[in-house]
Amino acid sequence: MIKKINTVLIDDEPGSLITLEGLLARHCPQVTITGSFQNPKEALNFIRKSTPDLLMIDIEMPFMNAFNLLDQVKPVKFDVIFVTAFNDYAVKAFKYAAIDYLLKPVNLDELVESINRVVSKLGNSYNKESKVNDLLNVMQSAPAGSVIIPLADLTGIKLEASINIVLLEANGSYTYLEMLNGRRELISKTLKDFEDLLPHKDFCRIHHSYIINLHHIREYIYGRGGSVVMVNGTQIEVSVRKRSEFLLRYKK
Repeated sequence: MIKKINTVLIDDEPGSLITLEGLLARHCPQVTITGSFQNPKEALNFIRKSTPDLLMIDIEMPFMNAFNLLDQVKPVKFDVIFVTAFNDYAVKAFKYAAIDYLLKPVNLDELVESINRVVSKLGNSYNKESKVNDLLNVMQSAPAGSVIIPLADLTGIKLEASINIVLLEANGSYTYLEMLNGRRELISKTLKDFEDLLPHKDFCRIHHSYIINLHHIREYIYGRGGSVVMVNGTQIEVSVRKRSEFLLRYKK
């Protein structure tokens, strides 16, 4: 017997909504669309009354974005698949934090995989609330313009605002992070992984083994490559081949 997923769709673009409805109807027999909305405010009232199994929602919409809406129905007791045209750092955070998302135009194979993941969790006792609610809590507390970064260690995945990271130090296939509050964390990603994930405007790789947050430099000491002193007192050598790029960005 096919498990049915009561699903609500929200997207302010009518064409995207129609396309998603058609793909689900033709290729995902498990999905029952109980509501389809262009106006997130109307959808909010419906969700409060019906409590779906799954919400598929665009991120950026007029009047209310996806996070504003989800915040108003906390605790979130249903699965969420974000559907977005923006392949940015926040979307990468969803991926690494095991929160599902689809990029527009929606790929059929990826859509089917996402729905199958939701089906596999139906009836299980896993906590639907934790991932989305943790993301919302971090986003609300993060300073404006900060990117949400997923950090995976031995205890699981937690989310952190990028502004709180002072520097990153390579340690083989792991990376040490030094945080503004003095914490030093060992994360199971390489420095290159973080280089790809962190916003280029805020972070600079100044050495084979180090990435620094440009907003947390206390001073630059001249020399062949020179060195930087970070706000937490850590002094790091700037490699000669990285010096020109670093100084160009530091002076900005």
